[in-house]
Amino acid sequence: MRNHVKVAGFVVSAVLLGQAASVPATEDEAFAAGLKAFHEGRYPQALVELRHALGPEGSPRTAETVYWVGEALLKNGDAEAARRQFQQVLDQFSTSSYAPFARFSIAWSYWQVGRWAEAVPEFQRVIEEFPDDPLRIEAQCRAGECLVRLQRPAEAVQLLEAFVAAYPVAHAAPQAYYLLAEALISQQRYAAAIDAYRKAIGFSQRGPWAPYALSGIGLAAFAQQQYTASAEALADYLERYPRGPHHDHVRFYLGRALLALGRSREAFEVWDQLLQRAPASPWVDDALLWQGDAWARQGRVAKATACFQQLLARNPASPLAADARYALGWAQWQTGALDDAIHTFEAVAAHPASSPRQQTSARLRVADHLLRAGQYAAAAARYDHVLTTMRDPPYADYAQYQLGRALMAQGQTDAAMLAFDALVTRFPNSPLTPRAGWLATQITRQAGPGPEAPPEESA
Repeated sequence: MRNHVKVAGFVVSAVLLGQAASVPATEDEAFAAGLKAFHEGRYPQALVELRHALGPEGSPRTAETVYWVGEALLKNGDAEAARRQFQQVLDQFSTSSYAPFARFSIAWSYWQVGRWAEAVPEFQRVIEEFPDDPLRIEAQCRAGECLVRLQRPAEAVQLLEAFVAAYPVAHAAPQAYYLLAEALISQQRYAAAIDAYRKAIGFSQRGPWAPYALSGIGLAAFAQQQYTASAEALADYLERYPRGPHHDHVRFYLGRALLALGRSREAFEVWDQLLQRAPASPWVDDALLWQGDAWARQGRVAKATACFQQLLARNPASPLAADARYALGWAQWQTGALDDAIHTFEAVAAHPASSPRQQTSARLRVADHLLRAGQYAAAAARYDHVLTTMRDPPYADYAQYQLGRALMAQGQTDAAMLAFDALVTRFPNSPLTPRAGWLATQITRQAGPGPEAPPEESA
């Protein structure tokens, strides 16, 4: 709420009562009608009346009318024109009671449209130019908010710590403590952030910042791996604010905290509630991915597969789709649905959203399948492709080793020798190097046994 607008209205009303005799009736009526329309939310009409009320420069009412024309312009969406009006108040009536309001309104005009970088210096000018005006309190808090939104946590912490030290019981103190906590989170100072969140709640558990602060406590505890404290705070949030802001975010992390505590059944129930209560939330994708992974770790591969498939079906463009597709391939592989798994891995390898490591791992899995199926040439081509795109272990050394095996199985002993020698030379510390050296020695001794696959190796 912009309380300074209401305060200015009372000032204007007092002036009107004291100076009605010295102002032309038409200007007086237009000004009063403009203020009435403004406070009733009829901003276009307010602007018409207030413009009519503008008197000549130097008249007792000019500063007031210029200011209110600026407010009406701002409400009508013409911020640039509004700033010119406010600047006129500052330039021509710097000692007017409206000067601090004009300076604050310039800052506010940037703040309300998210132009944080431009708002910061304007709020700071309120503090510097009007150090004794009550508006400096809100200006300092708003400047801190802008710094938080600009992800400049060091400056935000400095400013907001100064604020709560100077104004510990100001009306903006709960918001300041919350913003301070957010800045501390950005610095990974979780214990200090939790303390600031608690102070924000301490002013009023029913205040507008309380839900955000309570969820912040739970998330900060989670970041510290204090899963019991995290689960308690997040569960308390959902009990108090079941449809509160970010309840979907809170449900997701409550599930993760419960899962970390070994309470998987409760975690699954929380995530099911998330899907039921906020099916369009992006956090549902996260919940499905984590639930599928948890099922897979418990050996419940069919349930894991269902979670991954549900994620892909509901939101194929999800940022998590690549992870779900990759995990689905592994789940299908573990259940013996090899054709489905190979099809999924081929999709992972070809999809641009897959990470380089996901693409490489998928290509290796397809190549291994081809090798087991006796399609040695096709497998060798896949391993060779991996070596052109990934040069680091544990993928490159594995691909180099398996390439040697595929070539050896085709009877291409010279090429296999080169592949094994390359592994020994490029990756002397690989766990596969001793095995490659042994196979190279066998090739040398036996001069190649013919196109028979060597013993199976673990991927």
